[in-house]
Amino acid sequence: WRPPPPYQAAVAHNCARFIDCAMHFSPAELNVLLRAIPADPARRRLWFTMALACRRRLSRRWEQTPLARLFALADEWSLFLQRAQAARVREAIRARGLLLHDAFTKLDADQNGLLSLGEVLSALEWLGVPGADADKAIFLVRCITAEPHLTYADFIGALCDPDELEEVQLAV
Repeated sequence: WRPPPPYQAAVAHNCARFIDCAMHFSPAELNVLLRAIPADPARRRLWFTMALACRRRLSRRWEQTPLARLFALADEWSLFLQRAQAARVREAIRARGLLLHDAFTKLDADQNGLLSLGEVLSALEWLGVPGADADKAIFLVRCITAEPHLTYADFIGALCDPDELEEVQLAV
């Protein structure tokens, strides 16, 4: 017996965790799952919720876990697009000389602690993101949360540099 190649081992391991109703996956593990489960997000979510309902353990809500992204993205290319948009917005914020916290405060026009879809669209236009339109704003928000707005934590989590994300999470 020879051990499988690393990618095949990662696919098998993460698919087994998904079948076991695990909910906490790293971004790399979510990417593996997106490639390994070629179904639309609604079918993935339906299967998972039905499998979760069959479990005898305490039911947990997946909506507040990293697994929620698996049910919002169609495939690994959607994840790639979301990461590219996040990098573009992050760099546009840096180009304006703002920190993420300052940018959130400035973009929150109604000062309610949430960025609505309209505020996200205005932010994309203000930051000069090429091709900013309502579809891009909706896609950006839907990749992050199922709600029609972004909280401060969602905003920071989505736009924080992946290298700095662990430091930010430890500080919060």
